[in-house]
Amino acid sequence: LSTTLKYAEHITFECLAGAGGITGDYRIRLWGYVYKVNELPAVFGTMLFPARLVDRARGRTLTLSKDSIPVTEKTWKTLPGGKDQSIPKINPFVRYAFNKKVTDGKSGDYQFRYDTGNVDDIDESLYFDFDSLEALFVEGLGIRADAAGHLEKTALLIAGDYHPKGLMPTTYADNPLHFGLTYPFIFNTLPENPFFYPIPKLDKPYLVWGEKGMVIVRDDGTVVAANDLIVALDGIRIEMKG
Repeated sequence: LSTTLKYAEHITFECLAGAGGITGDYRIRLWGYVYKVNELPAVFGTMLFPARLVDRARGRTLTLSKDSIPVTEKTWKTLPGGKDQSIPKINPFVRYAFNKKVTDGKSGDYQFRYDTGNVDDIDESLYFDFDSLEALFVEGLGIRADAAGHLEKTALLIAGDYHPKGLMPTTYADNPLHFGLTYPFIFNTLPENPFFYPIPKLDKPYLVWGEKGMVIVRDDGTVVAANDLIVALDGIRIEMKG
């Protein structure tokens, strides 16, 4: 199920600055493929449905039903990732968040929720309260630990259960969910050493559908300072209503 964004004419980027504004240079990079319209049928053929999103860890499956779509110039923007899709709408999802507040210093759950003031912007919220017509298929989860070293664990909390069950240790010194710049964890002195890690893919994706799901972190008993954690989540967003 390819959810890559589909464009036919132009792309516009919008960057949101924090309260202090952007004071330095930055760069936007875009990777993708450009096709001639007469190439589309040969390259893509027909997109077949139904498609199934399977959460093996929780024993849940969401079946997405549509008519098959022959890929042409006219149907390009109706494909998953296109702006003219029919229901269900299937799009890529990625979201980043900072902890706006300090953690509790008691190893309790810190939830990245906009409605409780734990993140600065609604687009940073990692709390999802879905009915049966909304779903998120979580495929990747990453976190950059605080330099002071007080982050201890990270997990998904879905329908009251933690995943993984014992939460994942994500300390500064040993963090399997690290993403972004590798320094200072790896010194980039050799050509084969990467400068960046992508958002780590989960061993098994998780489906949040008709329930509450969120990302939580815990400290080691000492507070993590505000804005010292960066969390990233990616996957597939499903909307089964207009």
